[in-house]
Amino acid sequence: LSETRMSLYPEKEGNKRFSVVRHPLSRLISHTQNAAKDHEMVAMEKEWISKAILLNRVKLLKGSRNKSKYEKEFKDYFHWLRSRRKGYFHITKGNVFLEPPYPLLDDLVSYIIRTDARNGHWAPAWSWCRLCEIDYHYIIKLEEEPLELWYLLEQLGLWRDRALFLRRTNNSRNPGQLGLSDEKVFEENLKRLNNHQRSWVNKYFQNDFKLFGYEKLKLLRNETFVDLENNIFL
Repeated sequence: LSETRMSLYPEKEGNKRFSVVRHPLSRLISHTQNAAKDHEMVAMEKEWISKAILLNRVKLLKGSRNKSKYEKEFKDYFHWLRSRRKGYFHITKGNVFLEPPYPLLDDLVSYIIRTDARNGHWAPAWSWCRLCEIDYHYIIKLEEEPLELWYLLEQLGLWRDRALFLRRTNNSRNPGQLGLSDEKVFEENLKRLNNHQRSWVNKYFQNDFKLFGYEKLKLLRNETFVDLENNIFL
């Protein structure tokens, strides 16, 4: 909470302070999944999606004479989305910007690395939950629902309302939502990241990994490793 909002909600005896955290990579994957929805594609086109896809996938067109054509088609696709999909949009085979026509995990990670862009969706949890300033009673891991959430609800006297909370869309156990319990989704997305990107995730979220007990991303064997800490290429 901001200082202003905290001043509006003064501490009372018996208050319970808690925060909900999630594995850093799961947060990034979840954000790209959400961004794939038409209305989110339109809303975040200029904020990051368009730049992320173009910057990351242009390398796949090395030596191609169709770069300008594909880029125009990519822009036309967003215009089509804004028109609420009126008519049929033809995607040229081989247009890497539209295969698929939505951002993937490596698009997002590469974009953040290249631009150092700041956004609450991918900011480290420690930077917004004020761990060093607030004495929390509970830190709940989203992956451990419903058990940890049930415990908190019981402590708050909300046990009878538990069904309402477990229907929330951010619940990692709901069908179609990502949690570390969905290992297949996690592993398939992790395969998209090279060692440079994995090393960046480990460094960028290093405090989250330490504070909340999450395991860092494993590096691939037989691939150039970039040590971001010491600027060493191995």
